[in-house]
Amino acid sequence: MHPKLLPLLAVLAVSPNGPSPAPPRSAPNVIFILADDLGYGDVGFTGQRLIKTPNLDALAREGMRCTQAYAGTSVCAPSRSALMTGRHTGHTYVRGNFGPNQTRVSFPDSIFTMAELFKARGYATGLFGKWGLGAKNTAGTPNRQGFDVFAGYLDQAHAHEYYPEKADLNETEVLFPENRGGKKGTYSADWYFGQLLDFVKKNRDRPFFAYFATTLPHAKYQLAIRPEYAGQAWSEGQKIYASMVTHLDEQVGELRRLLRQQGLDNNTLLVFTSDNGPGWQPHGEPGNPAFDPALFNSSGGLRGIKRDLYEGGMREPMAVYWKNRIRAGSQTDFPLAFWDFMPTFAELTGYDRSLATDGVSLLPLWLGKGQPRREYLYWEFHLEGAKQGMKQALRRGDWKLVRNDPERPFELYDLRHDPNETTDLAPRFPEKVRELTALMAKARTESAFWPTGR
Repeated sequence: MHPKLLPLLAVLAVSPNGPSPAPPRSAPNVIFILADDLGYGDVGFTGQRLIKTPNLDALAREGMRCTQAYAGTSVCAPSRSALMTGRHTGHTYVRGNFGPNQTRVSFPDSIFTMAELFKARGYATGLFGKWGLGAKNTAGTPNRQGFDVFAGYLDQAHAHEYYPEKADLNETEVLFPENRGGKKGTYSADWYFGQLLDFVKKNRDRPFFAYFATTLPHAKYQLAIRPEYAGQAWSEGQKIYASMVTHLDEQVGELRRLLRQQGLDNNTLLVFTSDNGPGWQPHGEPGNPAFDPALFNSSGGLRGIKRDLYEGGMREPMAVYWKNRIRAGSQTDFPLAFWDFMPTFAELTGYDRSLATDGVSLLPLWLGKGQPRREYLYWEFHLEGAKQGMKQALRRGDWKLVRNDPERPFELYDLRHDPNETTDLAPRFPEKVRELTALMAKARTESAFWPTGR
């Protein structure tokens, strides 16, 4: 067994014959595009009308829309941890942005990541953007967690600045003297996007996995306002936010053009989604104007925003494209989550070792061969700052159980008839509450960094 595999939870397959062989050149490339704080309703293919996203809309139109796709949880680091490990936030290693005493928690060497899965199958691997799962000089840095190339930010707090004086490049730093003294010479989201394009070009003759974890459109809200939004009767923050979303959309279009130019479009799987619901900046500050997502209906009519375990905090826009394999114009309403991608990519690449995961493979779903079966989806989120506590949510079928604090009562919603979670049915269905509460208690293991009630 690979030395960094977690204890077995679910076994895809077991090979007694040692490491998996390198894949043939026909093995599909994979590009995972993860936006930052982009809400369910912020793109055209989920109903956005004010912000222009023609390239993302084309991606959804030419591939599959996933209408009930969930992030790992409703805030950055634990959501990304669920994606990278294939474990939900009751099991994954990083379950909050901060651990005890407001310190960052880094992946140890024992964690087996998505990048290591691809690397074990002979793929070139690259991360471009925000990591947030390991501090400098720890075992949790991207290059020590399976990525051959890393360009971006280790720490999510540093990633808030779009005109930084430095950024991370593999195990070193790259300096941007053109940004010193408040100057705006290099826009970080463009710099690491350029690194992504170079990575694609350099690896055009071998299978590659690229994790494009852009910081767009996360605050700070920094970008020149685009002409199409300049004359709108919106706040400065809303104009910049719209410009940042459209800027990301144009990058996706440029990436797709490169794939076609390099002859890679026929054999590259693209996934687009976001790490959690939309942010909210109630008060402006120098270099970071106020932003209210209500103007754009960023949550798509769903209840909640970032840091909420209601649908608006963690249901995300998602489109999946694989030319001639995923049917164009298709749609699935199957509830899926970040931890499903680990077993999906294992099946896609032929990874045949034991794999600890809370997820199910989505490959049959994408290829029109039927829906997978699952028992439930579970999330937790540990509050930050002076007020500490734990929010929890569990979905089984169309029933969803939510608890916003261990000392508060459970709320129960029927998502089939009430997707906006307007009516708490807990008083009417106490037996269903007891059933899901018992399941929730079994869904998590205790964490030394994020114990129950913290």
